[in-house]
Amino acid sequence: IPPRMGPAKVKTLLSEFGPVTRVYLVEEDRSARKRRRKLAGGAGAGGKRYTEGWVEFEDKKVARLVGERLNNTPITKIIIIFIT
Repeated sequence: IPPRMGPAKVKTLLSEFGPVTRVYLVEEDRSARKRRRKLAGGAGAGGKRYTEGWVEFEDKKVARLVGERLNNTPITKIIIIFIT
């Protein structure tokens, strides 16, 4: 999941395809976050980051369409998010 992209941003982006009922993102491990913040110098390290997650849509057909359309599609220029 790209940095600074939280559940609200994911829901906003994917709501274009249809009603989103639930977004769940897994936070990075505490030790990984501590190590990242220490190496980046604290303030430049940013806040929470997520490693993976899923999105539930109201309609199963919409979910299938989104999966097919966005699979292996970059969400940002730097990080690639995979929808499965």
